[in-house]
Amino acid sequence: MSPYPVLSQGLAAHWGAAVANGLGMIIGGVFLSLTLQVWTVWPALDLTGWLAVAFIVIIGTALSFAAFVTGISEIGPMKATLLGTLEPVVASVTSAIALGTTFHTVELIGYACIIATVFIIILQKKPAIS
Repeated sequence: MSPYPVLSQGLAAHWGAAVANGLGMIIGGVFLSLTLQVWTVWPALDLTGWLAVAFIVIIGTALSFAAFVTGISEIGPMKATLLGTLEPVVASVTSAIALGTTFHTVELIGYACIIATVFIIILQKKPAIS
């Protein structure tokens, strides 16, 4: 299990998901920008391109991550991480429905393994504390 959901649970509970998410993104963005010097290579985008970037940043990153951090504080880090492991399966099913993507046998076996692993972990008995 990733340590991030466990570490962020306390921050989200104390400061709120939006603050924890926003500060993390600002600190990470400033550090990455200074490291990569992003101002030296600026994309030539039209209005549609900039709107697509804004959508990806606001909806696809900030809002979805804030929902994840909120979920951690609501249902706990273990359940949130287990549900998060289903993300590739949900994304694949969505692409199949929306875009008509087809999958090969190996990919379907992979999805079945992901789902089986989640159920194995959920059904696993917790050891008695003595």
